Amino acid sequence: MKNLDYLFAGYLIIWIIIFSYTMFVGKKQKNLEEEVEFIKRTLDKLN
Repeated sequence: MKNLDYLFAGYLIIWIIIFSYTMFVGKKQKNLEEEVEFIKRTLDKLN
């Protein structure tokens, strides 16, 4: 049973890492989308 505990802990850690990375990338993407919209609005004002 002890080996299954280690296996479960390993899978849990991997899923936590994957979830955290996904959240991080999603937040970065949202920030980039906001920045692109800001640049578009700024360029529209100049033209």
